[in-house]
Amino acid sequence: MRDSLPTPEDEGDRKLLHDVQTHGWHIIHVGRTIEDDSGGPDWSYSIGLFHTFGHPELIVVGLPFSTAQSIINGLGSRIRAGQRFDHGMCDSNVLEERDVRFVTMKWEEYRAHLGCAIWFYRGKEFPVLQVVWPDQAGRFPWDPDCVLDDSTQTVLGLMDTDPPS
Repeated sequence: MRDSLPTPEDEGDRKLLHDVQTHGWHIIHVGRTIEDDSGGPDWSYSIGLFHTFGHPELIVVGLPFSTAQSIINGLGSRIRAGQRFDHGMCDSNVLEERDVRFVTMKWEEYRAHLGCAIWFYRGKEFPVLQVVWPDQAGRFPWDPDCVLDDSTQTVLGLMDTDPPS
């Protein structure tokens, strides 16, 4: 965690820094373009939760931007109020009628998914939790019967197959 903020280079940087200073975090949405043939889903992530609250940043993969923003803002408000989320935790207060699981994002995924956060933190020295959502039957992607695949929600972290104790 750094005390000083980076120097903004453009209006987007200034908006990001303003949001972090005013609200505690900023949200980035990354959409695939037609030219991008990777076939992966879009994603959204926070910047500033670690700086402001010492809490891992959050990333949501494969949900509409408006839903991902609502999830990150709701969790951010809970973090601001003192709640903490850790790897393996389940939470039933994020999505209607479904639990989510928090999964630590792998370092090797940072460069491909968190460019603005790497700029903000001036490196990859910040933790990130992916908010993993289940299929309609409540099965997570690591469950062999889950109907979600990597084109719907890529899991960027450590997939535990056993529920937390």
